[in-house]
Amino acid sequence: MPDGRRGSSFLTAVIVLAVLGAIASVVLWRHGIRARAERDRRAAARWAAIRIEPVLPQPTLASPVRVVVLTDGASDRWFNGPATRDTIARTWTAALRTIGADARVVAASDTAALHSATVVVVPSAPCLGPAARTAVDRVLARGGGVIATWLTGTRDGACADAGYGFLTRVSLATRVDTLEPRPTTHVTFPDGSVLAAGMPPGATIELRSNHDAAVRQLDRDGYYSDGLLNPAPAARQPGIDGAVTHAAVGNGRAVYWGFDLAGVIDNPWNRTLATLLLRNSIQWAAGLPSASLAPWPAGRAAALVLVEQVDSAAPAATPVARQSRDALDHAGVRATFLLTTSTVHDDPDFARSIAARSEVAARPDDELKIARTEQEQTDKFRDLRNDLGKVLGRPVAGMMPPMERVDPLLTLAWVRAGGDYLLAGNDARSAAPELMTVDGHPFVLLPRLVDDDAVALRRVRARAATNAGDALAAALDDEYRSALMKLRALGGLSITRWHAATGGGEASRLVAGIARSAAADSTIWIASADDVAGWWLRRSRLAVSTMSTGNGLTVSVANKGTTPVDDAVLRVVAPGGRSITSVAGATRLPGRRDFVSLLLPRLEPGSAHAVTIGLTPSSSRGSHAR
Repeated sequence: MPDGRRGSSFLTAVIVLAVLGAIASVVLWRHGIRARAERDRRAAARWAAIRIEPVLPQPTLASPVRVVVLTDGASDRWFNGPATRDTIARTWTAALRTIGADARVVAASDTAALHSATVVVVPSAPCLGPAARTAVDRVLARGGGVIATWLTGTRDGACADAGYGFLTRVSLATRVDTLEPRPTTHVTFPDGSVLAAGMPPGATIELRSNHDAAVRQLDRDGYYSDGLLNPAPAARQPGIDGAVTHAAVGNGRAVYWGFDLAGVIDNPWNRTLATLLLRNSIQWAAGLPSASLAPWPAGRAAALVLVEQVDSAAPAATPVARQSRDALDHAGVRATFLLTTSTVHDDPDFARSIAARSEVAARPDDELKIARTEQEQTDKFRDLRNDLGKVLGRPVAGMMPPMERVDPLLTLAWVRAGGDYLLAGNDARSAAPELMTVDGHPFVLLPRLVDDDAVALRRVRARAATNAGDALAAALDDEYRSALMKLRALGGLSITRWHAATGGGEASRLVAGIARSAAADSTIWIASADDVAGWWLRRSRLAVSTMSTGNGLTVSVANKGTTPVDDAVLRVVAPGGRSITSVAGATRLPGRRDFVSLLLPRLEPGSAHAVTIGLTPSSSRGSHAR
C-alpha cells in the first residue's frame, strides 16, 4: 500500500476514535449529571419526608361524662336547611367521643335526655327557640354545665334579631361584638387558666375567619391575636378580644367559645390544641377534678434566657462579650453565648472562661454548608460538637441553625450528633419551649419571639426624633423590657438575643441592666438555654394521674425518665363546689382562684409520688372558683 494512503487511513482512524471518545465522554458526562440529579432528587425526597412534629399530650377525660349536643331546628332558616346543623352536630359528637365522653345529639324538646346530661353543648345555633333557652336555664339551675359557641342565641326561634343577651349571660361579658373578616383568625391561650391545662404557654390555634364573636371579659381564657400573639380586638376596640371564657353562672358552670370547632384549621397542632380545649372545657363544666403540671420549676410565672452572639469576624466582638460576661456574672445570671469554632480557637481562654460560668452553644461557621446526605451532615455536626467540647471541657447541647430555621436534614443531623436543643423559630405557634420529634428522635425547640438588637435598633432609629445615643439607648431598653413583660403576661419564655458587635456594646449594657431587674423578680426564672431545654425534657417525662376518693383526691406523679426531677409543681382543680382543706405529700404555694399549686419533692427516676388532698363534703355548696 502506498505510504500516502496508509497515512490517510491512520489519520481517519484517529479522527474516528477521537469522535467516538468525545461521544462516549458526552454520554458518560450526561449519565453522571443524571446520576447526580437522581441522587439529589432522592436526597430531597428523603429530606422532605423527614417529619418534625411538636409532641403534645393526647387529651382524654379523667372519667366518662354524659354530654348532650343540643340542636334546634330554628337555625335551619339561618343555614338554609338542616344539612349544616347536622354537620356541626356530627363534628362535635365525634370530637367528644374522641376524648372519652358519652355523647349523643338530642333535640331541645327531649327533656328527659337533657335532664340526664352532665353537660349540654349548644354549638353554633344562632337561632334559638324558647324550648332550647329553657333547657339551658334548667341545666344551669340544677348545677350542670353548659358549653355554647359562636353566635348562639343571638336570634330567636323565628331567626329575628335577639341581641347578645344569651352570650353575655353564659360568658359574663360586659360587651360582645363580631370580628371583621380576617385572612386568618388566631386564638392565643396565656398560661394559668384551667381551660389551657396541658397547653404550652401562649399556644395559638388558627381558625378560618367566620365572623366569630369577641367578648369583653377581664378573666378571658383565650384571646384573639395577631400572628405575633398580640391582642387583636374586634374593630380595634380595646378589651373586646375574648375568644374563650368560663364562669360560674347561678348554680352551674358555663363555658363560651366565640368560634366553633368546625372553624379550626385542620393540621396536627391545631387539632390537638382544640381537643385539649374541648377536654378541659368538658371537665370544668362537669365539675370534675383535674391535675396538671405547671410549665416552670418552683411555680415561676415565666422564664428569661439571655443569648449573646459573638462573631469572631468583628474586631470589637470579643471585648464586648467580655464586658457582658462580667456584667452578667455580677448580676448572678447564667446566660448563653453563641460561639463558632473559629471564635473558640481564636481565643480559647475567653471561651473557657464563659463555659465556666455560663453556657456555650454552637453557631455553625459560614463555611459549614448543608451536606448532600444525612450521614455527611451528622459527621459535620459530630465534629463540631467534639471540636468545641475539647476546648471547652464540656459537651455542647444546643445550636442556633442558619437563619434560625428548623431545616429537616440539619435538625435530624444535630440530634443524631448528640445535640439536645435548637434555638430557632416556630412561626409564633406558642411562647414556650416545644418538645418535638424528628423521625422519632426527641429534641427541644426554643423559639425566639423577641426581636434581636439589630431589628430593634432599626425600628427605634426609624421612629426616633433624634439619633442621640441616650435617646436610642432609652428606646432600646424600653423595647427589651416591653417584650419581656409581654412574654411574662403569657407565662412563656422570653429569649433576648443580641450581638456583641452591635452598637459598641450598648445592647450588652442594657441587657445586663434588664438581667439585674429580672433577677430581683422572684416570679421570673432566669436560666441558660440548656437549663430550660433540660427542664422541658425532664418535665415531659412526668406522668400525672388523678383518683377521686370519698373525702378527697389522690394525685400520683410518676417519673418515667432517667434523671431526677426537682421543683415540679402540680396545679390541682377541686371538683365543682368544693374546696381543698388539707394537702399531704406536697407543699402548698400561693395559688390562683382557679387552682391550687403544690410543690412536689424530688422525683427520682422510675419512682412515683402520691399527693393526698382533702376536700370539703360534696353536699357543701360553696362558690365555685372561676
